[in-house]
Amino acid sequence: GLLQIVTSSLFSALSLMHQELSTAWKRDFPQFFYPDEFLDIADMFLSAKLLVREIQMALDNFHEIKREIHLYHNESVVRARVGAGVLADDAQVVHRGHEAASSAGKTGNIS
Repeated sequence: GLLQIVTSSLFSALSLMHQELSTAWKRDFPQFFYPDEFLDIADMFLSAKLLVREIQMALDNFHEIKREIHLYHNESVVRARVGAGVLADDAQVVHRGHEAASSAGKTGNIS
């Protein structure tokens, strides 16, 4: 029936996600048990529930990878800009503010 089609589609999606995470990102997962035949409708609902949970965990892995890539990219860009002697305008303003505060503290001219 319809629930069996849904669980089968969820399992296919999970398999593709695990394959991508394993092949491209070297993240391994335990094999998800998916029965050849379901005993009853309760079995199908339980499988669907577990599949959705596994898919959510795979999605969390993709989000973590995205976050890591974003952080690595930003860190690399900042290093390249600093190495080239180029600071963003906002960083220069913050730096000047810290210098002004430091010199005001040294001369005792804190307002």
